[in-house]
Amino acid sequence: MEKEKKVADFMQSRPRNFSPTTPIREVTEIMMSESLSHVLITDEGEKVLGVVSKNDLLKYLLSLMKESSGRIYNDLEMGKSPISSIMTKTPISVSPDNTMEYALNLFSEYGFHCIPVLDDQGAALGIITFNDLVIGFACELAEDKAEYKFEHFSTGRWMYDYSWKN
Repeated sequence: MEKEKKVADFMQSRPRNFSPTTPIREVTEIMMSESLSHVLITDEGEKVLGVVSKNDLLKYLLSLMKESSGRIYNDLEMGKSPISSIMTKTPISVSPDNTMEYALNLFSEYGFHCIPVLDDQGAALGIITFNDLVIGFACELAEDKAEYKFEHFSTGRWMYDYSWKN
């Protein structure tokens, strides 16, 4: 009997995390320069307090534009506002031992794009994204017909190579 794939098999280890007091502007600049879609907000012990996505940043920027009636707003506001003001607080999380199917059900039920992977004490071990699950299921489906290898880099990008069996 084949071993069921776990979240640990496809999660992104070492996610980028920030203190809740980090200015929104700093987080935005790092997310842009490192091509990150999601970051974790953690306390000093790396316990997850929240998640911030590119979508959260977009909503924040749109609200600033509305407040300024479409005029160019003073970007000092982004420099002062802490990232905790726009994070999704106490997000639903998974364990590395949860199955991929369990995580997929959470994505489907709640419409998430990213779920933190936590240890028993609530410390961040990684994140799993919807894209990670798609790649995981694709690899699983292709197992009978292809040899594949994939690596996940610290940038949050998957690299994979399929070579079809004859």
